[in-house]
Amino acid sequence: MSRAGALLRGLGLRLVGIGSLGCILYALSELAFYPLPLQPDLAIGVLAYGVIGWSAIAMLAVARRWDRAAWWLAAGMIGFLAEGVLVAELYTALPLTLVWTPLAWHALVTVFGGLLGFRAALVRGALATLAFGVLLGGVLGLWGGWMWAAEELPGGQTQFDWPPVSDYAVQLLCAWVLLSVGHWGWNRVAPRVPDLNLRADLWSLTVLLGTAWAFAWAAPMFPWSLLLIVLVAATAWGLRGTSDAPQYTPQIGVSAWIATAAMPAAAILIYAVIAWTQPRWETNVVVLIVLGLPAVALWLRALLRPGTTVLRD
Repeated sequence: MSRAGALLRGLGLRLVGIGSLGCILYALSELAFYPLPLQPDLAIGVLAYGVIGWSAIAMLAVARRWDRAAWWLAAGMIGFLAEGVLVAELYTALPLTLVWTPLAWHALVTVFGGLLGFRAALVRGALATLAFGVLLGGVLGLWGGWMWAAEELPGGQTQFDWPPVSDYAVQLLCAWVLLSVGHWGWNRVAPRVPDLNLRADLWSLTVLLGTAWAFAWAAPMFPWSLLLIVLVAATAWGLRGTSDAPQYTPQIGVSAWIATAAMPAAAILIYAVIAWTQPRWETNVVVLIVLGLPAVALWLRALLRPGTTVLRD
């Protein structure tokens, strides 16, 4: 292959990688998280999440770390960038906003659930995908049953008003389509990532994201905005050492792709039950504890005691 052909091939892989990661991350971190208007500008959100996701992949590639601990640090970095660059939620209610949503949702649910867990299930076949889809959909449905209905009143009380099941179903089906399209693309890019030289990608995306952070939040959220620099530095320190490149299995059967429909089906079913029974539970507190505590523990373990087990499909 000529040099020009190799450059074009590398560019194509990067574009597909960014788009695929953007679809996966946006599907679970936004569409499955809270009600959104389904408008064409969601493509901007997909692109933004794709850039953040590819920067994390480039970080792993440059560090030559592909073990589980490294992936967890990358997942945490995606959460910190999403909440500290795209928006300023990271700085608004510390220390809670270190956990919710960067680690408890973005890292644990979106990256380890929607990206890594879902892919691992897909390559294992239809039954594994069905089981994992029900599990993930159950989590999304429980959260949606609260998030779509709860409205905090000025006095601190919570008012509940459940939208029609059809509204929730449309958004979850859109999330499922994005998730599936993202995995279809990522399934073709992931096996080739360890062979790419992503050092230039990492530096250029660091400049891009750093510039966005500097213009948007560095001054308005000072001094708390400096926390993002500390978290990036801590993640870089946690990625010390190296590990072997991951072994990917790109073949995914048609039945496994069909079984992915279990995710939206389970989520919609659970939401429908909640909307029908209308319990006034503080589900957000339960979700924060159940997801937040293990998320923090896993992140600290990955930061202080990097693992050596290479992540395999």
